[in-house]
Amino acid sequence: MKLVRKERVDPKNEVLKILQKMGLAISMEENMRGASGVYHQVDFLVEKNDRKVAISVLDGEINMRRAMNLSLKKLDMGLDYVVISREIPDEIKFMLKESGIIVIDNYDFNKLEEELRKLF
Repeated sequence: MKLVRKERVDPKNEVLKILQKMGLAISMEENMRGASGVYHQVDFLVEKNDRKVAISVLDGEINMRRAMNLSLKKLDMGLDYVVISREIPDEIKFMLKESGIIVIDNYDFNKLEEELRKLF
């Protein structure tokens, strides 16, 4: 029997492909100054027709503390904010959505494109 090695997909590269396909203006590894004066780093800042959306691609566990930080970041930046991650527990997902964050879990890139089309 021949073993087939599965190639690992880089989530940031997949997101970049979608953004390019959609024809959006893209800045990567952007530092955004929030209303508080604090700088927040996001993986992508995308823009079209004077509308800006911040996108973060997360790895690792998203616990309540990290979710609170994401919620505060969204509030301080004052932009639409998309968070993409692996599996996110339901209670954390609920809290993020309640704070206005668009949540894409399980690296569902089809859902990402669908949500971005709603914004642009």
